[in-house]
Amino acid sequence: MVFSHALIASLEDMVAFGDLRRLVGLLLTEPSPVTTLTPIAIDQKIAQARAKGTTFGRPKSAAKKTAEIRRLYRKEKLSKSEIARRLGIGRTSVRRLLENS
Repeated sequence: MVFSHALIASLEDMVAFGDLRRLVGLLLTEPSPVTTLTPIAIDQKIAQARAKGTTFGRPKSAAKKTAEIRRLYRKEKLSKSEIARRLGIGRTSVRRLLENS
């Protein structure tokens, strides 16, 4: 349920002054501005976003550093933990990228 700033301020006042009857009445009568989307509408929204170039999921920031990870591991003989510290990524990401490269 989404509330407006004015409603939140009003609710805070009611709680502060102990006006619980009024608070409960307001909560029961406040219409919900949340729109319900059907699965078809959701699929259409996702398709529109993809058409505009929106990507979904976690960013692939570690994958952009694959060449650097390989160089540090093979040429400089650094440990996976040290590579992760230097590049600011997770050790597991370093391990996974080395296994897949």
